[in-house]
Amino acid sequence: DDDARTITYRIVGGVPVENHVATIAVNPKGAGSHVTWDVEVTPDDMAGLMQGMYQQALGALKDRVGG
Repeated sequence: DDDARTITYRIVGGVPVENHVATIAVNPKGAGSHVTWDVEVTPDDMAGLMQGMYQQALGALKDRVGG
């Protein structure tokens, strides 16, 4: 969604989850941006693993763009 500055996607194969839907949002913050990555995943015990992976990805993004 260009206007809302979000993208939503679903993983449908290749990982051991029943359901996975994620939304990445980019919002203005000062002279830069604030990125959030919200994820819904089942089974629930996969949430911790997914959270760790996405935290690493957001950290890498921050390092890459110098934020």
